[in-house]
Amino acid sequence: MTKYIMFGSAIIIALMSAVIWYQSNKIDGLNQDVATEKSNVVRLIDINKKQNESIKRLDDARAKDQVKMDALSAENVLARREAEDLKNKFRKHDLNELSIRKPGLIENIINKGTKNVLNEFEELTK
Repeated sequence: MTKYIMFGSAIIIALMSAVIWYQSNKIDGLNQDVATEKSNVVRLIDINKKQNESIKRLDDARAKDQVKMDALSAENVLARREAEDLKNKFRKHDLNELSIRKPGLIENIINKGTKNVLNEFEELTK
């Protein structure tokens, strides 16, 4: 009977050793998985930080571009108003008739206007 108890105890000890060895290997594998996941999280945090910085830079650039577009839009409105004023002035006056009646006056006005346009063009291209 003692033989059977010792044999049974040996089998139980062998089975327990096998289970402990299996669990130990399983735990080691899980610990490696945890270490891998930790390094992946660190990399993802770094990538996320870089992406957030890129998004912020793009938002800042978009805001600056919007300010520029608003300024250009305001200038466009002013230019359209000036063009409309000039159209209205030309509609009021018959330049053909005026140039026939007073050629010297028209010549002086045209020369002065041309000179002003050239001066403004030079200022814009500096």
